[in-house]
Amino acid sequence: MTEISKFKRELTETQMLLGDKEREIKAQVTRLREINKEKKTNEDKYNRLKSLTVPKLSKARDNVDAVVKELKEIREDSELLPDMFKKEKKDNDRYCKFMDEAKKERDEAVNMKDSLVAKRDDLQLEVDRKIRLTMVTQAANLAMKSKLEGANKSIKKLEIEKREGVEKMRNM
Repeated sequence: MTEISKFKRELTETQMLLGDKEREIKAQVTRLREINKEKKTNEDKYNRLKSLTVPKLSKARDNVDAVVKELKEIREDSELLPDMFKKEKKDNDRYCKFMDEAKKERDEAVNMKDSLVAKRDDLQLEVDRKIRLTMVTQAANLAMKSKLEGANKSIKKLEIEKREGVEKMRNM
């Protein structure tokens, strides 16, 4: 019996080992299921992140590229600014000179106009004086003509009387 008990004992030990191994296998299967669940959860997270984050990252990359491009353009434009300001200053100076010259011309024209208006007024006064003088001269001329005509009539009358008187004297 010793051998049977030995076999029984070995059988019990083997069964115990088998039970331990089965428990280990069940624990490993449970652990494998948990790992599979975790894997599925991680895959879902990855897919969600991939569907949400990758487009956002692409868009962010595009935005960064656009910003970089704009910054380059700004730098290029800022390099042009000093020349633009110099040109603007030259244009402003030229405009100011033009305005000053225009103001001087305007002032000269106003002064010339005032001078011309004063000369015109003086000439108008001279014309009015000459018109009055001409009217007085014409009136004096008419008066002298009428006196001359009157004197001529008197002379003719006297000549007629003289002839008549000479004829009367001859006839006498």
